[in-house]
Amino acid sequence: MERIERSAVVPAGREETFALVADVSSYPEFVPYCIGAKVTPVGNGVIDASLRMARGPIRFWLTTRNREHAPDRIEMRLVKGPFGLLNGHWSFEDASGGGTRVSLNLEFDGASRFLGRFAAPFLNELADSMVTAFVRRAGRATRSPRAG
Repeated sequence: MERIERSAVVPAGREETFALVADVSSYPEFVPYCIGAKVTPVGNGVIDASLRMARGPIRFWLTTRNREHAPDRIEMRLVKGPFGLLNGHWSFEDASGGGTRVSLNLEFDGASRFLGRFAAPFLNELADSMVTAFVRRAGRATRSPRAG
């Protein structure tokens, strides 16, 4: 089993950062390799989040069941996709110097030895790019003039 842990400080409050990560349908606008998204409500703070991922000739849908514990945590469990196992969570904590420390933790196994050779490097790159994308997106949101 492989593990990935990434974190960064986002220049926004926990509620705002949580909302940004929970807004799965907007991922194709700013998350690298994400070319499509579909959200299906399950109920009681639970959604099925389907992401269409593409990197070169490799394209696949990945669906996780996400349980939201606003504004502290989002838990994810694989429903369908090219992995034998994929579980993880996003966590959100107040950062000591202001803003929010956002962390992404994943554990996974490839469904096959062939996929396993490509899964670890791709998911590591994806985790890095997702955390970076959320930091940038939150930074733009805090610099934008707010109505009201």
